[in-house]
Amino acid sequence: MDADKRKGREVTVSMAIIGILFFIFGFVTWVNSILIPYFKIACELSNFQSYLVAFAFYISYFVMSVPSSYLLKTIGFKKGIMFGLWIMSAGALLFIPAALSRTYEVFLLGLFTIGTGLAVLQSAANPYVTILGSRDTAAKRISMMGICNKGAGILAPLLFASLVLKATDAELFRQLPLMGLAERSEALNELIRRVIVPYAFIAAVLFALGIFIRFSPLPEIDTEKEDAESAKANQGKTNIFQFPHLILGAFAIFLHVGTQVIAIDTIIGYANSMHIQLMEAKVFPSYTLFATISGYVLGVLLIPRYISQVNALRSCTLLGIIFSLLIIFSHGEVRILGHVADISIWFVVLLGFANSMVWTGIWPLALADLGRFTKLGGSVLIMGLCGSAILPLAYGYFADVYSLRIAYWVLVPCYIYLVFYAFYGHKIRNWKFKKPEKPLKWGQLLLVLFLSCISIFPTGRANAQTSVKPYYISGYAQGTTYNITYYSKDSLVAKQEIERILDGIDSSLSVYKPYSLINRFNDFNCKQVAMDKHLGIVMRKSLEIYKQSGGLFDITVYPLTRAWGFGNKQVKVYPDSAAVKRMLACVGSDQLSIRGNQLIKKTPCVQIDVDGIAQGYSVDVVADFLDSRNIQDYLVEIGGEIRAKGRRQPENASFAIGIEGPAKNADDEPILQRIVRIDQGGLTSSGNYRKYFKSGNKIMSHLMDPRTGYPLQNELIAVTVKAKDAMTADGYDNFLMALGLQKALQFLKQHKELAAYFIYHKPDGTVSDISSAGFYPFEAASH
Repeated sequence: MDADKRKGREVTVSMAIIGILFFIFGFVTWVNSILIPYFKIACELSNFQSYLVAFAFYISYFVMSVPSSYLLKTIGFKKGIMFGLWIMSAGALLFIPAALSRTYEVFLLGLFTIGTGLAVLQSAANPYVTILGSRDTAAKRISMMGICNKGAGILAPLLFASLVLKATDAELFRQLPLMGLAERSEALNELIRRVIVPYAFIAAVLFALGIFIRFSPLPEIDTEKEDAESAKANQGKTNIFQFPHLILGAFAIFLHVGTQVIAIDTIIGYANSMHIQLMEAKVFPSYTLFATISGYVLGVLLIPRYISQVNALRSCTLLGIIFSLLIIFSHGEVRILGHVADISIWFVVLLGFANSMVWTGIWPLALADLGRFTKLGGSVLIMGLCGSAILPLAYGYFADVYSLRIAYWVLVPCYIYLVFYAFYGHKIRNWKFKKPEKPLKWGQLLLVLFLSCISIFPTGRANAQTSVKPYYISGYAQGTTYNITYYSKDSLVAKQEIERILDGIDSSLSVYKPYSLINRFNDFNCKQVAMDKHLGIVMRKSLEIYKQSGGLFDITVYPLTRAWGFGNKQVKVYPDSAAVKRMLACVGSDQLSIRGNQLIKKTPCVQIDVDGIAQGYSVDVVADFLDSRNIQDYLVEIGGEIRAKGRRQPENASFAIGIEGPAKNADDEPILQRIVRIDQGGLTSSGNYRKYFKSGNKIMSHLMDPRTGYPLQNELIAVTVKAKDAMTADGYDNFLMALGLQKALQFLKQHKELAAYFIYHKPDGTVSDISSAGFYPFEAASH
């Protein structure tokens, strides 16, 4: 009895010490959820670049896990844990030079070093907890460790925020885009250096904890010995790849940790997309982690008395699929815990609950019957933690290309595989797959639940169009009007949401807003600027069309546009040839370059105006927003630029759009030239019959010829372009106007992805029109 008591006390002490380690794991891991948006602001990063925080941290698991197993085999658990803590301490110290120089790459090196130390600790601690007692209660013990881990995760972002963020920072973040280069650099340097004291303290604590572990009563456990049953089963096995359930389990860990990090590290950014500021959004990772802890507590209470650990795993993986789909498809503004946000964000929070028993369920199933391969098997599972590096990058990429909500689709295939492992994969003991003699009852339940889950969403146009009605939103923005029509069962979009989107674009791209990002770049004292998402997308597209057009589409003609009276100020005297020549030295998009997220100009006098493409981009952003609300049929129009999707309801007819042309008399309104019908893509127009002035007998167009420096003059009056999206159409309509009719038609023959309709002057002065071959299918009638 005394021996049993001593053994029980030894296990309790060991669990307490390992619990401290799991608390450390959680603190340094989940603080990344606030480091990502923090570094994004302080180091001026894109979504993709900011998620390199997770990549640098977790890729170390892939690199170091197997070496860690050999280290532990050589020096034992206790010394290995000590060295792991000291490596983490060194990584925390790297934050000091990184902050002093505001060098993102050094921060990433520090995170990689911390991750390396954690790889050693995880390789020791997780197998240790698994084999410290009965295998049937392993999930219960791991749940206890999970409470320590996620409890630290709740505290980490809140404590970090309290130490490095100030109440006035919300205003600072709003002012940063308006600051000059030197002022902004000084503000960002001060912001990033706030991490020095916290990470110096973390380094000291980790080093001291390493010494404590070295002299603690934590016992060594010999995993090299096998019981008779395991020895017999593993006879003749020479390497870890002969255990399919382990390898499949490692991939399950890879996907699980990726989904877990996405649920926690992306939620602040997702909240920001709902116009929730960082100072308020900082608590959302803690909500997700609290949901995870709730799952752990249930696991401790219910496993194995009321539910087996494998059934707990199965339930959680099914919930993961359901919650992921609800993130994507659910809509509606709600107030919960004082936050006004789209309901979908609370399903991101609930992913914490779905993830709670996945890690705890996979470990004992994957390590079962490994015997002398247990240490190496544990390291293979730890390698799976690199999923936390890869999947957030995939999310960040899709978030940049599509939207933050659509990017959550990456979760769905991950949970489908986890369901497979929970129901079948963990049972595989050799690589020769056999068809089960009897259908799996759980497999049948999986199919029923999954199909039931999918069935709650519209799956076809017939369902989608039942009882839909039109909704209209219109207003004034960007110096013009906008009109949106969409068809849905319920109102899914508010006018305020649209205007916030358009205001955000103006703050970046409008030359008429003194505080805009583009005006900051146009300052003669500014050599480069950190692009936000809007400017980055528009600049890359503008430079692409500049090259494609041979320089005819050029956003650097802004000085010419203003000099000829088409800017935001009237002019009384037009430039002479000498003035035009001087301005041409500042024209040419080849004087612009992009490095990372930095837009750089070679000549200080270079100034840009993206009005020739920005309105089409604005249409696309609004259309993408409607897509994110799962709206299937809509028409978006801003200042005459259009993007459509689906069909007009309830007629189920293509959208009909009129194309204007010049009136016969200058004082008359433009007349309707054509009606086109589209159900997908962008349609934009450019012309010189609205914006022009007369100089003698000449009509001077608002479109500038970057080759000559003078207003464009050729036979074209207007061109309408059909393309895959409005931004592409908007950029090419200006280029085709500059190209002239015959060259434009020739260009379109070589670029089948574009189609156009032209209105032009014949040599005798009469007005005529013509369509490219690709445009004819869209024409419905003529007047």
